[in-house]
Amino acid sequence: MAIFSRAFVRRRVISLATSLSVSATSLALAQSPGDAHHLRATASDRNERQFLFARDLAVSDVSRASLFEPTGNVDRDFVATMIPQNRAITDMARAELLYGHNDELRHLAETIVAQQQQQMSVMNGAAANVVSMQKEDAPSAPTRAAK
Repeated sequence: MAIFSRAFVRRRVISLATSLSVSATSLALAQSPGDAHHLRATASDRNERQFLFARDLAVSDVSRASLFEPTGNVDRDFVATMIPQNRAITDMARAELLYGHNDELRHLAETIVAQQQQQMSVMNGAAANVVSMQKEDAPSAPTRAAK
């Protein structure tokens, strides 16, 4: 039984395509040599574009990762859903560290990176335990009785 309907998958694919299209258009416009304003771009403008590109990439990655095939195991599906979100949050916080200037926000971003990495570690460990427990609980192949 499929949990995701065709309409849901279609909306997700359209959302992903739209995000990628907007990112590509923004990047193309930012690099357009015909506009004199873009020729005089300052370092902060470049930082802003790079930050926005990193943000859009993180959002696109989450959208793409959310289209996984359910396994039938709630715990594994939870981890499969949460890890990409945590990774995107970490990527966005790292973008703030690279391009941001506000010391308070940079400190917050450092805290976010540390917390998200710790959460991903816990989830990966728990998911590995779920898989190993399932292997132990699985019935072994029946042995042939001696005739």
